[in-house]
Amino acid sequence: ILHDNQLFYIFLVIGGVFILVGFFASRIVAKDISKPLRKLEDFTRQIAAKNFKAPIYIENQDEIGRLAHSMNNMQADLKRADEEEKMFLQSISHDLKTPVMVIMSHADAILDDMFEDNPKKAAQIIKDESINLNKKIKKLLYFNTLAYSLDNQSKKENIELADLIENTVSRLKMTKGYLAWSCQAESVTIFADYEKITVAIENILDNAIRYAKSRIDVSLEKKENRAYIEIFNDGKHIDPDEMDKIFENMHKDRTGNFGLGLAISKKIIEFYGGQIKAENRENGVCFSILL
Repeated sequence: ILHDNQLFYIFLVIGGVFILVGFFASRIVAKDISKPLRKLEDFTRQIAAKNFKAPIYIENQDEIGRLAHSMNNMQADLKRADEEEKMFLQSISHDLKTPVMVIMSHADAILDDMFEDNPKKAAQIIKDESINLNKKIKKLLYFNTLAYSLDNQSKKENIELADLIENTVSRLKMTKGYLAWSCQAESVTIFADYEKITVAIENILDNAIRYAKSRIDVSLEKKENRAYIEIFNDGKHIDPDEMDKIFENMHKDRTGNFGLGLAISKKIIEFYGGQIKAENRENGVCFSILL
């Protein structure tokens, strides 16, 4: 019995030692794990507050280290997106401010009787700038809700693309009566939202109208069971350095104006699995769309 008691106490002491060692070891391990996790928690709070300072540095090469690396990449992406958003709002504000200033200045001139002989001229300028301002605001609102609209409010149907293009051309060709138009469209049917595709084509045509010197050529044909559209204008060539940027929502055109039309068109076309590109031709610029 005495021998059994001694064994019991020996095992009890050994067990107690193991428990103490395990306790302190677990504390050390927990501290080693919790320290970088607390750093990651603080780093997350800074990101949430848009406080994009230096990236976090954690020596661990395990899952925590890989998590820190991913969070650094996320911080860089969010910082870039935040800077682009600020530039976007700044450019939009500047772009909207110009027509407002023109409207206000001509309205003041009318009130000060500076257009006694021909007030209609000032009224026409105010009307034109109001139309221009209205178009910019509509595009801004449309662009802001486009992603949600494409995912949740698209009404897909079979569209006779030739009819859509011909109708759009007939509506826009009168905006600048001196331009010569050519429209050749084969019968091609696509499955998409009629309103969204109309907006995409209309924006590209509007861009062509803005820069064309004397003519615009539009064509539609079927290539490998897909719709292939070309919209050509005989305006100045696009700077090769700008070619990849003209579809960005931050891009300003040659006149310094901030436009969203091409960015909207690209989003819509790519949503339906299509492609769009611009290229300089011998006598002008051509936009090619594959749907």
